[in-house]
Amino acid sequence: MTALPADRELLERWVRAGTTSQRVARRSRIVLLALEGVDDIAGRVGVSPRTVQLWITRFRLGGAEALRHDAPGRGRHSALDPATILDRLRQANLLMADGQPLSLRRAAAFLNVSPSALWRALRKTGAAAVGMLLQARLID
Repeated sequence: MTALPADRELLERWVRAGTTSQRVARRSRIVLLALEGVDDIAGRVGVSPRTVQLWITRFRLGGAEALRHDAPGRGRHSALDPATILDRLRQANLLMADGQPLSLRRAAAFLNVSPSALWRALRKTGAAAVGMLLQARLID
């Protein structure tokens, strides 16, 4: 396996830097060990062989920058559908004429969710000025 000198230098910088996230530093170390031809990378780094293969493949396809990001679709997905939330709040008369909740906390209590969860779901609706209006209403 080979790499451009600039990519190799960037990987080494990420491994040494104290501000690099642990996941990026680990991924960089995996690729650097592969570039050096080291056997048993998984054992040395403390990950599964599948993880080693994953990051070597991502590096081959996208270079060093590919190590900085997880694949799309990872992580926990919201159980709150923004459209359903707005419909339920509309039916309960908890929305103002402009479509914003009268009170974030009252709306969250009605939906039996935390204000934070409701805030995140409403941000996904893309409604104009949702952030500004809701931030002003975080405290009832």
